[in-house]
Amino acid sequence: MNFYQPENMKVLLVDDNATNLDVLRNTLSPEGYQLAVARDGKKALDIVTGFQPDLILLDIMMPGMDGYQVCEQLKADEKNVDIPIIFITAKIEPADILKGFAVGCVDYMTKPFNRAEVCARVNTQLRLRASQQQLKELNQQKNHLLGVVAHDLRNPLSGIISYTELMKEGAIPREQHQECLEILHNTGWQMLTLVNDLLDFAAIERGELSLQYQKTSLQALIQQRLNIYQLKAQGRHIHIHTDYQSVPEFYFDPNRLAQVVDNLLGNALKFSPTHSEITVRLWHRENKVHLSIADQGDGLPEDFDLEQLSQKGVRQVASGEKSTGFGLAIVKKILAAHLGQLQAHSQIGKGSVFNIELPLLEQI
Repeated sequence: MNFYQPENMKVLLVDDNATNLDVLRNTLSPEGYQLAVARDGKKALDIVTGFQPDLILLDIMMPGMDGYQVCEQLKADEKNVDIPIIFITAKIEPADILKGFAVGCVDYMTKPFNRAEVCARVNTQLRLRASQQQLKELNQQKNHLLGVVAHDLRNPLSGIISYTELMKEGAIPREQHQECLEILHNTGWQMLTLVNDLLDFAAIERGELSLQYQKTSLQALIQQRLNIYQLKAQGRHIHIHTDYQSVPEFYFDPNRLAQVVDNLLGNALKFSPTHSEITVRLWHRENKVHLSIADQGDGLPEDFDLEQLSQKGVRQVASGEKSTGFGLAIVKKILAAHLGQLQAHSQIGKGSVFNIELPLLEQI
């Protein structure tokens, strides 16, 4: 995500001289920033609370509360301490400039203003501000991801340790060891899937998702993946119904789209009750290929948000199943790399339908 978008950046202009404010406003308005103005320090502090600027251009010499005092009050408030401040002043003595930096400014500009310099200095600080916000967001995501992974690995690891200890102590009869090994095997695969999802997601977030296009059959790929899931579906008495229309071969990355199909089909099985049906449909219209996977599970509220569903959180449904959001997040990014998209429709008690749309690329 590009955090630097001028139309979303807010700049507060503070000067007791109306002419200076007009010059600054006329200079910065064409850049697309959101601007607010204040004629004194007290008004500036009031505006900051509601406006929450990304940058403040602050005059030093003002009646009542001068710029130094305004800056000190802003920096004393934890909510405002990170807002960068550029002093605007006619005072160019080294002691005045050093005092400005001492109270917390990041830069200064002298009067009369040079328009090109104003734009350059403001642009630089706003880009730095956007980068800091992006780093903060990424750090929050990292902490969230670590929390999700730690939580989701702890339970299966505890189960593995418990089962192996019971087997070592002879508390589980030998005739049940095969059943226990099957449980341990499945648990190991679940943990490996989670770790692989995390690594894939991290690689995609770093921009390392590369597509290896091949001209091949999406129907054949889907059927291949379905064959893998048939045994699990039969074990839960879930019937997978297919409805394939004729779709010509086209260019896509088969390995990456296999991840997409696996994730959506795996979720459909996970959240489907026994003795239900999953329907997989494939068709094309004009220059678009469509794939839908529908289940008869508990469904989601009508006001659910696909963006939130595909964040790195936990999906909880009435059946008690849960899933990290890594899978859907990866699906969305793989489809976006293919210039495709994911849509979802769901209703409580009536199941969910996930629809994929891809461009029918017959040549690259």
